[in-house]
Amino acid sequence: MIPTLAGRVQTRLFVLATVGVVLTALLALVLPMSLRDAFVMLLAVAVVGVGWELLYHLLMQFRWDKDWPTLFGLVTAVPEGLLMWVLLDAGLVPGVGGRCRSGRSP
Repeated sequence: MIPTLAGRVQTRLFVLATVGVVLTALLALVLPMSLRDAFVMLLAVAVVGVGWELLYHLLMQFRWDKDWPTLFGLVTAVPEGLLMWVLLDAGLVPGVGGRCRSGRSP
């Protein structure tokens, strides 16, 4: 990964377009959702993720070395995932169908 904002965004989009597409297709087969909904959610993850990278980059500017420890980069997956969960639960991701068959949010 290139340690610049553009490099992080490119890496995020590349991984989502390769690994993310394969995993989404496999998970959509087992989860109670349509393939279309699964890929709309993957697109939402890409859009929100780019915004997340911009916020992450802005916060890094306040550190003296302009970077986070590596562990912080890994831990950011938790709040990012929670944000996506809240957005999906609130129905703020356009194009995703209603609730799952189990009655829970996707």
